[in-house]
Amino acid sequence: MQPEIPMPEAVPVVIPETLWEPQHGEEAVLVGWLAADGAAVQAGERVAEIMVDKVTLDVEAPASGRLAIRVPVDAEVQPGDVIAHIQP
Repeated sequence: MQPEIPMPEAVPVVIPETLWEPQHGEEAVLVGWLAADGAAVQAGERVAEIMVDKVTLDVEAPASGRLAIRVPVDAEVQPGDVIAHIQP
């Protein structure tokens, strides 16, 4: 019997709190995905856009791998929300 090889865990794509400034309010809208579900992405690549108080901000991939989208376009999001995962 061979030892079980652990599978790498998916890395969450989180709406960063650093994008928020007090004047922006607490909620935003996911206005678009810049990569398709299942697409190969690189760490630091822009994968989504959110709109906060009429300002469009980018969300970057935290790791390289395949994008697994969890939140649809036009959904309301808040800082800390997981909007996708990166499968290594």
